[in-house]
Amino acid sequence: MVDASLAVGHVFPPCPCSYNARDAMLYALGIGCTVEGGDESELRYLYEKAEDFAPFPTMALALGFCGSVGHDAVPYPPPHGAMGQIPPGERDAASFALCTS
Repeated sequence: MVDASLAVGHVFPPCPCSYNARDAMLYALGIGCTVEGGDESELRYLYEKAEDFAPFPTMALALGFCGSVGHDAVPYPPPHGAMGQIPPGERDAASFALCTS
């Protein structure tokens, strides 16, 4: 049983990470972004010279899974059951913090 009172107000330490245009494009390709069929709305995630180039919004959630490269990173894929050990509220709060910072 998880004691929620211990989690309320807990501030996680900063976890700096970086990415480049190549990382952003590979992530977009990996999740299925395409320009097939004449729809170019996802071109901004696939072509670094696009005027409005940007990483796909959900990439922020994947940055915490740096594999064996980061010292404190959660390995990807996470060990069996690792995500089940994190209370749902903490997962949502951490995801929100990544997206808003």
